[in-house]
Amino acid sequence: PSPSHPEKVIAVLLDELVAEVAEVRDKVDEGELQKELEKLVIARSGSPLLEDTGTREAAELELRADGYGAARGDDDGPQVYSLPLNELQRRMADGEGTRQGEAQMEWDQRVMRDRLARGVPLGDYLQ
Repeated sequence: PSPSHPEKVIAVLLDELVAEVAEVRDKVDEGELQKELEKLVIARSGSPLLEDTGTREAAELELRADGYGAARGDDDGPQVYSLPLNELQRRMADGEGTRQGEAQMEWDQRVMRDRLARGVPLGDYLQ
């Protein structure tokens, strides 16, 4: 990205920042999961050293289902959304930025309704 296109520079920096925040959050979430897992194992077996890995894995799955741990594609943890750069740039250029406190899905739905009402193509992301 060149300085003559500040929106590209900002978009790249935002992408990097989001990735860094997600990585830190994953580490924090995984640390919290391990603390809760140890508490659960001690509560169930009376010892932090549980030799039965099946029981330990079942306890971990139970905690992940309750929202502990980092977001992974194959668990029920919190969902993390992101937009492709071209979609984000289009939304900014069209004045379709996010509103204060607006969730990603609400934003997507609002943009979709607006584009349908205007009779313009939805774009790859919303199709």
